[in-house]
Amino acid sequence: MKFIISAMFAMLLMACTQPTPLQSSMEQMAKSYKVLKRAQTVEQMKPALAEFKQGLALAQQQTIPTAEQAKYKEGLEEIAVHVERLENLFVDGDIELIKAELKALIETKDLYHEQVIKQKH
Repeated sequence: MKFIISAMFAMLLMACTQPTPLQSSMEQMAKSYKVLKRAQTVEQMKPALAEFKQGLALAQQQTIPTAEQAKYKEGLEEIAVHVERLENLFVDGDIELIKAELKALIETKDLYHEQVIKQKH
């Protein structure tokens, strides 16, 4: 009986700690961004940007509470613009311009995170 109760508790705990698709997408983008920021060449950046785009696509499929949804969607669209700019900058290979665009991307992320969180409260 103790085993069954312990097993049920463990399953409940695992269910409660499973990340949501939104959390997973945000974590994927955060990890990819860190790789992008540390990379020294475009070739090192390409796989990280591809992974970032996957996280972004997953995030774009998610919904959040109605009051914040418009701002959430707007923020993700802005992030997508930065991703497109990065892809274009990869063609030229100017690392300094790429690093500046990465900085703009994270500033946009920070701005929208702040706005969505303010709307929640």
